[in-house]
Amino acid sequence: MKRLLTLLLTFSMIFSIVAVFPAQSAKANDEPDSEISWFVAGMTVGEAKALSPAIKYVKNPGSDPLDDDALIATGDIVVTDNGSYQAWVLGDVAGNGAVDQYDYILIKRKFFNTYTFNKQESFTADINSDGEIDEYDYILAKRIYFETYAIEKPTNSDGVPVLLYHHILPDEYKNTDHWRGNEITIATSEFRRHMQMLTDGGYNVVTADEVVAYVRGEILLPDKSIMLCFDDGYRSNTHFAAPILKEFGFSATVFAIICGYENEYTEEYDYYALQKITPEDLAPWDGVIDQQCHTYANHNHLPEQSYSQIYGDLMLAQSVYKTEYFAYPYGDNNDTVARAVEDAGFLAAFTTVERNAVPGDAIYFIPRYTVTSPMSDSDYLKLISKAD
Repeated sequence: MKRLLTLLLTFSMIFSIVAVFPAQSAKANDEPDSEISWFVAGMTVGEAKALSPAIKYVKNPGSDPLDDDALIATGDIVVTDNGSYQAWVLGDVAGNGAVDQYDYILIKRKFFNTYTFNKQESFTADINSDGEIDEYDYILAKRIYFETYAIEKPTNSDGVPVLLYHHILPDEYKNTDHWRGNEITIATSEFRRHMQMLTDGGYNVVTADEVVAYVRGEILLPDKSIMLCFDDGYRSNTHFAAPILKEFGFSATVFAIICGYENEYTEEYDYYALQKITPEDLAPWDGVIDQQCHTYANHNHLPEQSYSQIYGDLMLAQSVYKTEYFAYPYGDNNDTVARAVEDAGFLAAFTTVERNAVPGDAIYFIPRYTVTSPMSDSDYLKLISKAD
């Protein structure tokens, strides 16, 4: 009980709207007003009365008042000296007085518009899966379930597009027969236009750390937020993309095939080969290029492989260059692959499912849009407008 009271008081200090009942007046009858009374999962009627003497009684709609030892559930009517309110228990979405699988079903269905279960959400009320029921879960419930973004005035983006690039080359090489038909090789002039469109449109380029925290519900991101990233870890990312990123004040994450990190550095750039980034290539671009993992050398269809094969490759990658985030080769994944990624110490993973990342997404299945060439400026504007 002491923990519950402490948690409720903590919520009250952090968010002024989190209280046992709202401060403003409401109808003085048994029909609940539109205002909501917030409670912590597991609180009894007696505990609520002890905290707020103004509470007269709590009842289920159409029933007699509940006994003091009864648990308060979402949907109960809280009758106070100031009026009647609807009770909402953080985590008890189903309103049965318990935090259980029924809440989880409703959260998946209503929060995320899906019936798919992922093991990352181990507790219903622990919406952001950080192992605790705390103010961040309240942010997610307020933001998504109750269809409002007002949290003491700040607003939050509806969704963040993660834009995936691969290979960037100067125009004279992109336009050769060797690269012209390669749709994931993009000319520097086209990449520069993309960055200019982001600037002209007032878009906010954010980091992988920020996207992961946003998905977990730990931070808010402004509207027009976008993340930029590259897969495979080609030297073209540091040689040709990084200077353009720096010019515009942007940064990007490179999901690299880590074995290339051990290659011997050479100053000569081979425009007709897919050279990999080395430590010497990365060094000048601290704050512009953030390198993460795209396997050690296992750039294959991972769902076709065993857990041990996937896990062994990932642990080798972590021993060579430890990172926090992973991108699935070709976007291919399943529960076995995701388990190996998590067990190898990665905190999040990115797919190629083409939609915006939103708060509450499964942290090992963050979506991304693939940018290809040729892509008209109008099509690119349509793509980035998904952040509006």
